[in-house]
Amino acid sequence: MVMSPYQIFILECINFNTYNEESLRNAIDEISDWDYLARIVKHNRLEGIVYSVLMETQLLSKINTDFRDMLSEVFEINKLKNDDLNLILKDIGAAINNSSYKYAFLKGSYLIPKIYKKGQRVSNDIDILISQSGIDQIDVDLKQANFVQKVYRDGIGFVEPTRREKIFARMNYGELVPYFRDYPLKGISTVIVDINISLDFQAKYNTNLVDDMLENSILFEVDNDLKLSTLGREDFLIHLCAHLFKEATIYDWVKENRDTQLYKYCDIYAVLQTVDSTFFENLQKKIFEYGLEKECYFTFVNSRKLFPYICDISELNNLIENIRPDNLTYLNEIYWPLERKVYTHNTEFIDWIFYEDKLSVLKEISNVRS
Repeated sequence: MVMSPYQIFILECINFNTYNEESLRNAIDEISDWDYLARIVKHNRLEGIVYSVLMETQLLSKINTDFRDMLSEVFEINKLKNDDLNLILKDIGAAINNSSYKYAFLKGSYLIPKIYKKGQRVSNDIDILISQSGIDQIDVDLKQANFVQKVYRDGIGFVEPTRREKIFARMNYGELVPYFRDYPLKGISTVIVDINISLDFQAKYNTNLVDDMLENSILFEVDNDLKLSTLGREDFLIHLCAHLFKEATIYDWVKENRDTQLYKYCDIYAVLQTVDSTFFENLQKKIFEYGLEKECYFTFVNSRKLFPYICDISELNNLIENIRPDNLTYLNEIYWPLERKVYTHNTEFIDWIFYEDKLSVLKEISNVRS
């Protein structure tokens, strides 16, 4: 597969701890349309990562001035947002820490303060996993902390959701209608809290699985003066895989071209760099126990195409082969829950990432998921 210098640039930068500097330098020499590259970087929410790599390699002087200024500005804003996130996590933690239900902060809420370097990643929302039995109480807790549920309606804007809309979100997307609150902070003005009650788009699919994961949650510190709950190491990675799979294979995300945003794959890469060889045996056991072979295989086999570092982890390669489903046609399938339709495409994964009009190549197929 022959890749463009734009693709090479992006793929080297997302390998932010294991990039090939010579390859990156050569790609920069061939880039002419910096506006096009900027659109790719912004769409995939990679500004902070790209800037940190270019700083580390001392290649900032080789790139277009406007592109460099854009990256620098976003990077500085990212650092402000990272500081603000710690304050918001403390605020939310104060609201929910004393309640009886178990919870776990997910994705960026843990990764930003604990794994990424400051400025590399931001989160537009805060994701929390709870069991269905905790829905009513967390709703009370968040509303007492001045959070308000809202939905967006065309021509009107954000409004209070109806009961039907709340039920629809639970049953079709495995989450609650998001909660909003304005904050007078330097980097973040509005906070969105997404409450997840499932690992996929169907809340009824894995109720017991969520409970099992929450039973094994662990604590992490925020600014050394507050401990919050997140998932255990294996469960955290499995959740990332399941969530990535959900968004990568659901029509709603494909329609908005948000199904393959690369920051999600960077999270997989970042987590894998924090584990040792002994991690994978227990990870494999849990994947089989939870019945999430398809979700994890999808994530790992595609991540391997993006990150050469992953290809060198023999224990992970063995795991990938062990969890490989018999039928791999699902790797290119897209599901539309609202219409209960299934589509497919035959585009290679790397090309699919950079494809801007994905709906045009989807073909409806007859088998419909239950």
